[in-house]
Amino acid sequence: FKEIEKFTIVINQNYNLKRFKDHIDYNELKKNNKDILYSVKLLSNQKLMLFVSSGKVFSIDPNDIPGGNSNPKSFIYFVDSQQNDSVVGLLSSDYEKIFLASKNGKGFISNIKKLVTNQRKGKQLFNLKNNDSVIKVFSIKKSHLICVSKLQKMLAFDIDTVPELQKGVGVQLIKIKDKDFLSDIKDINPEEGLEWNAGSKNRKIDNIDFWIGKRAQAGKKIPKFFNKNLKFNE
Repeated sequence: FKEIEKFTIVINQNYNLKRFKDHIDYNELKKNNKDILYSVKLLSNQKLMLFVSSGKVFSIDPNDIPGGNSNPKSFIYFVDSQQNDSVVGLLSSDYEKIFLASKNGKGFISNIKKLVTNQRKGKQLFNLKNNDSVIKVFSIKKSHLICVSKLQKMLAFDIDTVPELQKGVGVQLIKIKDKDFLSDIKDINPEEGLEWNAGSKNRKIDNIDFWIGKRAQAGKKIPKFFNKNLKFNE
């Protein structure tokens, strides 16, 4: 019988994985690990779920990831991934509902517990078309989604209008015209307003009614002082 331990797994911009003991907050980790991309808290008996741009998800045993003074190891060491895959999300198998979004503005909800696999080649989850790629994966905790596109349009809509799939092409989240693409998306509760950081400043709009619409609409011009990089968090 093995004692269950608390781990925090981080991945850096070169997609190298490292394990820390205990549950450590992202901002704490960031102090000593400037190049950190994502971090996730989990338990030693859970799986690390790693999502890549080609729409695949891999399950990795966190006990296999180097900890302590060991050098971090590339995720490629643990799974069979394509050379040009970038890592777009790191989650624990303990989460329930997760959301995936692609560059062409497609997306769907999935249940992470059904995605766990022991195969090194992982599972194809998002069926991508027209040179599309997955850009973001996160666990859902709120009632609405809000997206921003490269051409500076913003749209918020009820998450219940998005289907839950075990595998699929998803549905259109925001209307994407030529030369446009989805820049960022996150879940929000409209009554809490919208926050983002621009440089070192935190900004907030209390009322987002102007941007609330139906899924797949074109959206409206982004708020003043929004990030130049069109992300909710820099």
